[in-house]
Amino acid sequence: MIRINDIIGEKINDAISLSAIGINEYAWDYNSIVDIIPILRENRLPILGGDVFIIKNGIIKPTCDSWYYKILTDCDFEKSYIRTIEYINLFEEKEDKYVYSIVL
Repeated sequence: MIRINDIIGEKINDAISLSAIGINEYAWDYNSIVDIIPILRENRLPILGGDVFIIKNGIIKPTCDSWYYKILTDCDFEKSYIRTIEYINLFEEKEDKYVYSIVL
C-alpha cells in the first residue's frame, strides 16, 4: 500500500494527525489538499477515495462522509482527481471547518 506521506514530501508538515481519534492517517485542510492533488497527478497516483472530518472547538470528528472512485483504465486517473475536487468543494461551501484524508 502506498502511503501518501512518502509521496508528498514537505506537505506532510501541513498534515493533521488523526491518531487522537484512533486513525493512523493524516488529513489536510482545503488549501493543503488542493496543493497535494497536483503532486499525486504528476506521479500518476490515482485517488481511490477519502474521508471527511469536521473540526469544532478544536476537536476533530469524523463526519461519516466519504467518496470513492473505481479506477478501470489509465484514463480514469484524471477523473479520480476531478471527483476528489468536486467532492471536497461541497464541504468548502459550508461554514464549518473541514479536513480531508485521501486513499491511494
